[in-house]
Amino acid sequence: MNKEKCRAQRLKTVVEGENQDFENKEPEQKEESVTGEFENTENKVTDSEDKGKSEIKDQPKEQEFELTANETRDKLRKALRALYYNVTRTDAWVNDYDSKYVYYAKEVYSEEKGWETTTYRRSYALVDGEITLQDDEVETVVKVLTKDEWNKVESERNAQSIEFEDLKKFKKETLEKERKVNLDKVFDKFDEKLLGVEDYQTLKDNNVDFSIEDVENKCYAMLGRMDFDKESSTKNDNSVGVIKVDTEETFEDDNDNNEYCGGILRKYYKK
Repeated sequence: MNKEKCRAQRLKTVVEGENQDFENKEPEQKEESVTGEFENTENKVTDSEDKGKSEIKDQPKEQEFELTANETRDKLRKALRALYYNVTRTDAWVNDYDSKYVYYAKEVYSEEKGWETTTYRRSYALVDGEITLQDDEVETVVKVLTKDEWNKVESERNAQSIEFEDLKKFKKETLEKERKVNLDKVFDKFDEKLLGVEDYQTLKDNNVDFSIEDVENKCYAMLGRMDFDKESSTKNDNSVGVIKVDTEETFEDDNDNNEYCGGILRKYYKK
């Protein structure tokens, strides 16, 4: 009891001291004091509100809606029924499904064979809890095999895969050899005239992206460009050509009775 009385007395003394100080202040000081207390209180409220908003913002979002396995199966069943609803004498039901495909049986009636059931696979999309079937229906085969039968099927499949890979390798090697032979024939044809040309050497070193016909056409193009350049340089030569004629030479048909060119050239080769 004595401790509580002492504590109360100290609290009273502090409060009375603060009140006494306030009363002793000038009017301007009182106004500043009240304003300061108000601002401190307002800041405390604002900080509290911001803290509350921050806590709400930082709260984890609710998990997105997700269908259960039974709900997904039911929606797939309804989607299949709706797909074949207007198809005469046709029905379909779900056998199984995974995250990408729905596996189902489709029953069709005909006068000749009656009701026939065939199994299919079709992909689907699940968006916002709604199922959309895709247009990629593929017929499937469903069989029940014993363990020995399954092992035999797997063994044969593996053997076929190995054989297929060997055939692909053989075909690739054969085509590469055939291509090399044909390339050598093309380059042998142009080596004499294009050997030493930079573009030609580049084509010989790097031609995997071109067919044999393309390589040959490129070689012809290089050769044509070289001939064109030579012809252009000849035309630009302004020198005058001189033809020399032996003055003692006579033409076989130039005689006294039959003068060659009417004797016009006689003075040039006859003394």
